[in-house]
Parts: sequence; C-alpha cells; structure tokens
Amino acid sequence: MPNWQDLEILSSSSICKRCLGRTFAKVGHGLSNPERGEKIAFTLNALGFSLSIPEEQNCSICKGLFLKLRGLCAPIEAELSDYEFSSFLVGSENSQPSQLEKDLESRFGQGEGLKKEFNREFGKLLSNRMHKEVDLKDPDIIITVNLEYLSYRFWIKSLFIQGRYRKLVRGIPQTRWIIHDKHDSVEEFIGLPAKNMVRAENFFLHAAGREDVDVLMLGKGRDFVLELSSPHLRNIDLETLAKEVNGSGSVEIEDLRIVGKEQVERVKSSRHDKTYMVRVEAASNIDQPSFLEAVSALSGKVIYQRTPLRVSGRRADLIRERKVKKANTLSIDGCHAVVEITAEAGTYIKELVNGDEGRTNPNLSSLYGSSLKVEKLDVLEIKEETENV
Repeated sequence: MPNWQDLEILSSSSICKRCLGRTFAKVGHGLSNPERGEKIAFTLNALGFSLSIPEEQNCSICKGLFLKLRGLCAPIEAELSDYEFSSFLVGSENSQPSQLEKDLESRFGQGEGLKKEFNREFGKLLSNRMHKEVDLKDPDIIITVNLEYLSYRFWIKSLFIQGRYRKLVRGIPQTRWIIHDKHDSVEEFIGLPAKNMVRAENFFLHAAGREDVDVLMLGKGRDFVLELSSPHLRNIDLETLAKEVNGSGSVEIEDLRIVGKEQVERVKSSRHDKTYMVRVEAASNIDQPSFLEAVSALSGKVIYQRTPLRVSGRRADLIRERKVKKANTLSIDGCHAVVEITAEAGTYIKELVNGDEGRTNPNLSSLYGSSLKVEKLDVLEIKEETENV
C-alpha cells in the first residue's frame, strides 16, 4: 500500500498518462495503460495532489516512443510483403529502465517494463495492419526493434523438410566441402533446388549418420532433414522437388514432408543397425574353405574398434565395442569375394575387413589369416530403430 510520500513523488514526476498507467499495469484488467493513467490522474487530483502531466512526446520516460509506431509500421510492412508467413512476434532491444522507472517500481511494485508494453502494442498494431497472427511460442518471423534508434531486424524461421535419400554414384560427399568448387554433394543435389523454390538464404543437410564418399547408399535410403534458412516462401511443392532431384541420376529422395525443428535432433541422434554389401579383394586367389570359416566366425562376434587411422585427426581416439549381427558369403571368384554384413550402428566396415593395422579386433583379415581389403562398399539397408536387436 503506497504511503502519502510515495504519492507525492508520483504526482511530481514528469511522466505522461501512459507511463503513469504503466506504473500500475498489474492493477485492474481490461484497461490500456493510457486509460489506466487517466483514472490514476483523476484519483490523485481528487486527493488534492497537484499534477503537471506532459504530453507523451515530452515524457521523461517514454519520450513519445508510442507516437512513432505507425510511422515504423510502413517500412516493416513493405519489407515483409516479400515473405510468406502466417504468424510473427515483436521483440525489442537496447532500452534500459531509467532511474525514475526503477524508483517508481521499487516504491509501488505494480508496473511493467516499457519494452513489454512496446512489444505488445506494436504487435497488436502490426497484426491489424498485416492481418497476421501474433504467436508467442513458435512464430514464423520475429521482428526485433532497437528502441534507441528505431531500427529493426528480422529473424525468419527455417523451413524443415524430412525424407530419405539414396546415393546412386560413388565419389560424392554427403555434405559440402569447404574447399571444393564442384556442387556435387548429396546436400547440394537436394538443397540447391529446394533453396531456389522457396528463395531461402542457405540450406543444411542433417542426416542419420553418413556414408563415405566412395560408398553407395541404396535400399530405402537414409533419413535426413533439410533445413532451409530464411525462406521467403513457406509453401513448397514436395513432389516437384523430388522429381527435380531424382532426375539428377545421382541422388534420389522420397517420403518428403514438412516437419518441425525438433526432428533435426531426433534424426541426428538416432542409431540404426545397417546391412552392407562388401566386395573384398585379396592379394591372391581366395581359399574358399578358410574364407567361409572366417566370415562365419565373424557373424555374431563382438569386436573392439579403435578410432580408424583415416579419421583419427577428426575424431576422438577411443576404443568402441560393436557387434557384428550377421555375416554371410555371397560369392567367391578368384581373388575377390562378396560378403553381406549386418552390424551395429557406428561400426567401421572397412576396418572390420582390413584390421586397420591391428586397431580393429577381431577382423576378417586376422580370422582368414591373410590381408584383405575392401574394393567396393554399399549400404543396402538402414534398419528401423525398432528392428535393432
């Protein structure tokens, strides 16, 4: 309960009716701050206090900020007319409470900040003018206004497309390389046409694991989420996108759908067993009984893999325990053999075959008793997480 001295200080403060009302914004419902300020001024006058309430442009707190809202709307509306969106949110920055605001809040404790009122009132004004909804939780666009300079910037929510891809040719990476003048990654085969369709600023491929550059990704494909940053359009014809990508002959996509940002982490953190077809090469003709026995011994085996030499500079040097679920010999022809291997997520198949100078144990080379290497490697199937056993 404010005392007489507090009311004297309030009545002598050079603040407009809006800021007077905002000092008691938590009191009463259904009133705007100017309306609330009008009632407070009437009450103070009735109690015998002498008030000198300035116009908003001369207010020592807001300095006429709210008189400038309509003028600020026009350029924002013009810029946003180039974007497709259904919801937005207003934010503000670079405005610290004045000492007077702090003093009034410490005395009465019933106010709201100037930024909060600005965000609400400017949001309502823009909503009415643009016929768009204010969304406090998941807006398509956030408009942030610098209250000192009345400048502004936009944050545009990314568009996320989930699907599965197949890589049909060898020699292309999953994602763009920093030093690479060719646009032939899986990320670019999918991302470039999608970017052009929605006029996005950039694109990023998030996938459930990755295959090596020289490995094909076949079967039903690998789960991915394509992120399109700052898109001008939010509606995209996914069938047209799939046709354009699939026409490349290098990458195919299917099962496309629009998803939320949360799917990125779900896809990236998912773990799947995989089935591979491995073409193995030996230095001389393969001894069939010994090879069949070695492959059979590998089936169901728990192996220990130290981080491979070929990636040791990019990944932590750890020893990982993995299980080879199944291993079957499909064919043997001279110094070549074809093996189908199903292994736990995170298994390095090339090192499982060649041993990686003893960093993977046991390995197919050690079980066979002679050096073997992978000539070709294809991912045939990525198991669903519920299939992992």
